[in-house]
Amino acid sequence: MCVKYRLEYLLLRSAVFIVNTLPISIINGLTRFLGRMVWIFFPFRLPVAYDNISKVFPSKGHSEKLEIIKKAFHHFIYAAGMILVIHRKKISTLIEQAKITGLDELDKALAEGRGVILTTYHGCWFEPYFAWFSRGHRPTSLIYQQQSNPLCDRFFVSQRQRYGRNLEHIHSLEKLE
Repeated sequence: MCVKYRLEYLLLRSAVFIVNTLPISIINGLTRFLGRMVWIFFPFRLPVAYDNISKVFPSKGHSEKLEIIKKAFHHFIYAAGMILVIHRKKISTLIEQAKITGLDELDKALAEGRGVILTTYHGCWFEPYFAWFSRGHRPTSLIYQQQSNPLCDRFFVSQRQRYGRNLEHIHSLEKLE
């Protein structure tokens, strides 16, 4: 395993350790701050996001579109931070008590031997969403973008599997069967 991967993994695990010594309220504040910093200094995929928002909201002005994208950036960092603390009791309780609508339609399709495609984007509360399916009894696959660092990739997959192993992870370059 290359030294670069080991160093990145060590940094990740160190950050996870530090984050997990903090209360959720402080973590939420940090993720809000990081979201602002990403928006200011590293607005990745901004042209793509702007183009997409322009298609969805063609009548909104330039500043309104930028405000929507800015909020999405902030929320993305907040949601991404959830994977580091997904094992905490407060988060576990939220996942266990989640009220999911539309399950009857999902179960009906599965009973008829049909598959169902559920989509989400990184602007939602995606890690707890995956954890909910992981702990359930429905056969579920998650198509995700594999991390370039295999050690970090294994860490994130294992974090999602803390609630169960019902969620099969398929990285986006694998062939679907």
